[in-house]
Amino acid sequence: MHRSGRTGRVGRDGTCITFYSNHNKNQLDKIERMTKVKFEKVGPPQAVDVMAATCLEASRNLDKI
Repeated sequence: MHRSGRTGRVGRDGTCITFYSNHNKNQLDKIERMTKVKFEKVGPPQAVDVMAATCLEASRNLDKI
């Protein structure tokens, strides 16, 4: 928690990303309760998401040629 507070310094907003496994879920829930901060939990990208991002990047690179 200490280092994540540095993402939004001097009144600025920031985003902190935490990777965790099911093994650590209870610890993350406890941190939420203690800090009274609700975390947005997002799953890993699906294959279709990765493919779409790859195609978009390839298209942008082709536009540069």
